Amino acid sequence: MQQVFIQTFGFILAILAGYWSKRTGILSDKDGKLIARLIMTFTLPATIILNLNGAHLSHHLFSLALLAIFMNVLFLIIGYLFCPNAPSNEQAFTMLSQGGYNIGNFTIPFVQQLVPLAIPFIAGFDMGNAIMLFGITPALTKRLVSTHEKESIVQSIQATLLILLRSIPFITYLIMVILSLLKWQLPDIVLAPIQLFSQPNSFLSMFMIGIFLQFKLPKHELKLAIRALSIRYALTIITILFILFISPQPNELKIGLLLLTVAPIGTMSTIHMISFNNRTDLTGVVSSVSIMISLLSMVVLLSLSLY
Repeated sequence: MQQVFIQTFGFILAILAGYWSKRTGILSDKDGKLIARLIMTFTLPATIILNLNGAHLSHHLFSLALLAIFMNVLFLIIGYLFCPNAPSNEQAFTMLSQGGYNIGNFTIPFVQQLVPLAIPFIAGFDMGNAIMLFGITPALTKRLVSTHEKESIVQSIQATLLILLRSIPFITYLIMVILSLLKWQLPDIVLAPIQLFSQPNSFLSMFMIGIFLQFKLPKHELKLAIRALSIRYALTIITILFILFISPQPNELKIGLLLLTVAPIGTMSTIHMISFNNRTDLTGVVSSVSIMISLLSMVVLLSLSLY
């Protein structure tokens, strides 16, 4: 348990350092976007390579990818059912607050040093999550939000594939899964420089989160944020209870599923919210509160499961 709290304390310090850097004017949201690009291009792919290299991938990997797609679609539709008559931007905001998980920039950095054996399970889920966030989620949202311009199914598929092929983390997942299925392992001479790139991933991810933290909202938007978060975490609690008491999965897989369930709202989800004419401060607050709840939830789950 001591290791969990020490690790968590370090993450909190990194988040506070990022928040302090923005509040004092040392850095800005623009710098946060640059850090995000560094993470997605270098440190996260390196972390994925190290954690999946030589990993034994069972059928659970592909089952988890399908599970991620199913959960995203289901929660998006549930979000829509809570506000069928709301303005289109509020419909999209509520839907996108339910589907999508921030795994690459939050769950993996948090878990990689505490439960490394859970990373292959998390990677499988994240592949399905990425397919949703990069293409299917915005396409489905456009189809359900009545006043928004719709794309054809072919256009949606083409756009999704194009974005996925440009996503370095997704391509890295794909390559490492293929290598693992072929039982090929990268040699130490290749892993040594990759490890150097991977080392700052946890700090940079938490520091970036601190830069983007935001907590001020007008009263009307505050109600929207509370409603969206209430729906998301009600669904989260139901999912946790299902995993704990009904799902017949082995304990290692259950731990991974629980950590995935409490992951915060995906970064791409907040970007899609803005594309549906929602204000950046609204999306920022929802994302920030979601991160704080997820941080606390992961500490509790890891403390209970590991010890």
